[in-house]
Amino acid sequence: MLARNPYRGKYIVFEGIDGSGKDTQISLLEPFLIERDIRYVRTSEPTTYLPTGLLIKALLRGRYGFDPRSTALLFLADSHEHLRTRVVPNLGRGRWVLSSRSFLSTLAYQMVLGVEEEFLEDIMSRLDFLLPDLVVLLDVDPETALARKGKERVKQMYEDVEFLASVRERYLEISKEYDVVKVIDGERDPFDIQEEVRELVKDLMDIPRA
Repeated sequence: MLARNPYRGKYIVFEGIDGSGKDTQISLLEPFLIERDIRYVRTSEPTTYLPTGLLIKALLRGRYGFDPRSTALLFLADSHEHLRTRVVPNLGRGRWVLSSRSFLSTLAYQMVLGVEEEFLEDIMSRLDFLLPDLVVLLDVDPETALARKGKERVKQMYEDVEFLASVRERYLEISKEYDVVKVIDGERDPFDIQEEVRELVKDLMDIPRA
């Protein structure tokens, strides 16, 4: 059982396969928070400031070949250090944290690669992983997602339609396991999606829905 957020700040995570629109939705949400004088930080996983994150970036570009369990441990180490060094300190100061990805990405992707759920959950419980206040899962067909990413110069690991279809299914299973995960159709217009995202965020702010 993962701990709930005990801090004043709110922890919001955007999840989904690559190309689902996570960063777009975070960018659209920022003005909403600024207008309400909510202090926040924007972050992401894999991290860009930790050695673990840099190693993951190299791994995703095919520079190294790791065993699935080793890969999962690397991702969890990065998530844990991200929580310890950036997420929790800001939550404790009352700031909201908007993150593109979290440990849930590891659960979705690495389990498809054959890593046991019990193995991952045991590590997370031992390391005191924190459950976000809200996880927005942007559900997108893999072909749509890859088409969105088609202009990127460097193809990364996991960018395969069949593999991403399995990850998508795993994400949907996760949404049934964690009550903080809310599934949103990510194939609609970004502004329509954002309207739904803001309604979910209003719930965290105790603002009545329109």
